[in-house]
Amino acid sequence: MLDEAQYQDIQYFDKVTLTMTQTMGKITVLGIGGESGSPYEELWRRTDQRKWIYDDLNWREKLQFGLVKNHRGQEKHGLIIGEYLKEVLRGHWEVTNPRATHWHGYYLPQHIFPSIPLTIESAINDYDVDPIYSIEYKRKHMNRALYTSHVLGSFYKAQRRPITNEMIEACMKNYYYMKLLTPEQIGDIKDTYGDRVFISMGVDFGSGSPSQTVISILITWKIKESDKLQTSTHRIQLALLEPRPQENQLDQAEYINWMFKTAKCDIGIGDLGYGANQVMIIQEGGYNRQTGVKFAGVGANKFYGSRTIGDETKPLMEFTEKQDEHGKQNPHIKLDKSQIIQEFIDFMEEYVPHPDNPFVEDYQRLRFMIPNHPDSRSQIDFIFHDWVQLVRVDLPEELEKEEIDKRIFARKQFSHPSDSLISVIYSLQGSKIKQGFHWVTVGND
Repeated sequence: MLDEAQYQDIQYFDKVTLTMTQTMGKITVLGIGGESGSPYEELWRRTDQRKWIYDDLNWREKLQFGLVKNHRGQEKHGLIIGEYLKEVLRGHWEVTNPRATHWHGYYLPQHIFPSIPLTIESAINDYDVDPIYSIEYKRKHMNRALYTSHVLGSFYKAQRRPITNEMIEACMKNYYYMKLLTPEQIGDIKDTYGDRVFISMGVDFGSGSPSQTVISILITWKIKESDKLQTSTHRIQLALLEPRPQENQLDQAEYINWMFKTAKCDIGIGDLGYGANQVMIIQEGGYNRQTGVKFAGVGANKFYGSRTIGDETKPLMEFTEKQDEHGKQNPHIKLDKSQIIQEFIDFMEEYVPHPDNPFVEDYQRLRFMIPNHPDSRSQIDFIFHDWVQLVRVDLPEELEKEEIDKRIFARKQFSHPSDSLISVIYSLQGSKIKQGFHWVTVGND
């Protein structure tokens, strides 16, 4: 049994099960809420997340109050505990996450307990206790994180953990009809809509287990804007997100080269850290490792190698003057890691007018569209684990958001993003590169 689990190193929870390999016993975890995106919340999301539903929605109106004895044996006015409560409090547990079949989870916020006053008025007149014990008082006077975790028993968005499961769900909310696409389907969209769509690819080259290469493709839908609108209505769709298995670098480069051409991408970005060889082959072409058949490159002005820098005043810089690892003078870009991560976080919460009702606020939609069709959801569910692992490492773990806001910290820094997250970030950055007017390539050809 783990008590006060919110204060424990839940990222090592699986070690608990290892100690029970022989006995195969039961595990009980008890705790309040905590940081959204933390390993503690991830453990909760593995349960079926049951909520208590009262049969009588007006059950609080049936509670009886009168003279009762307190813990000291003295008489005072308060809630009468009696047999009648069995009927008043009748209800059932309702499963809210039916996909989880192995773990039961029970959600117990303070407002479902009859012994806790709901309002300040009820605390004074019915329970005869200080109003600070009422949920209404706590909601008005506690800081947000404390109220969310201790009173609601839920998870709050900590400044330290900028991407939450709720943010991802919000980007999926309206897109049950939307599926991930194949490169061929993306290419068909480009053929149909032409310049009205912009196709960008991002590739994070992994260096081996647990890291892996991940390819992503975004479609920017360039909806024609009304002159009266002061903001862009362009929305961006996650069209493809593909983690690659362990494979030969030459095979991987040829595959990405094929995918880029087939999806008719306008631009691509891949990191030079672990992908210097692959980036060169994607750009310039090469030979199939098995057959020796030559394939053409996509061009150095279409697919860019990238490096991360530490200059947030220049989040995206384009270079042509320096040679790369292969002695080539191909265009490449430099990206400020902290800045591009922050831009993506802001992007996930950015609303735009709905094209059908651009002037109706209720019709606004998040700019980022993540497919939520059941067939695709199962393929990208891993982002709920990957993306919420991002942490602000410059902020101390023990401080709540309100306390953080009052302090001055050094330059913003994030933990290293997961492969899938940085791949999508590269795709998003691709739309900002200005192409086609000053690039030169120097080589023997």
